[in-house]
Amino acid sequence: MQMISARIGRVTGHGLAGNMCRIFPAWAVTTLVALLFIANTINIGGDLAAMGAAAELVLGWGRHVFTLLFAVTSLILQVLVPYHRYVRYLKWLTLVLFAYVGVVLTVEIEWTEVALRTVAPQLALTGATATMVVAIFGTTIIRAIQPGHHRHRAARRRPSAPLTVTARGRREGRSGDSRQSAEQSVDRRPGRRGA
Repeated sequence: MQMISARIGRVTGHGLAGNMCRIFPAWAVTTLVALLFIANTINIGGDLAAMGAAAELVLGWGRHVFTLLFAVTSLILQVLVPYHRYVRYLKWLTLVLFAYVGVVLTVEIEWTEVALRTVAPQLALTGATATMVVAIFGTTIIRAIQPGHHRHRAARRRPSAPLTVTARGRREGRSGDSRQSAEQSVDRRPGRRGA
């Protein structure tokens, strides 16, 4: 999902929601964006609560205080600091993900049970399962609709001739079949603004 959204953003210079507005009815886009907003809000809330719980593990107090502090700090930084300024730090912070490898190497794991549950998962329809599904899909989709992310990537790319993507796969100003696929409707005419 992120790769597809990133490629769409690089070609058009707009996020997934912006491009969907050009093709789908407004009510459909509003519904989809609202569902993504709900899923992402739950996902971010879970992430912030986990950060607060981790701070409590280290310091021994203040899970809710740290959760609130992390939320306010994140909001202030997102509003006041442009994406292009902090993206280089985010790239280096991904090294923290190696902590997962460290946990796997230090914790005793029953690998036969892991292999069995990978092939035949044991899921119950509970609130915890629903939260896990929303968290997984929310983490995957969250960057797809961030407009600043796609503008940044598009600015770095700068194609030699602007690209034009027309709604519903129709090319403007050209003869031929107007019922072409959206993939074929990418046009490299000089002097045209990217959609």
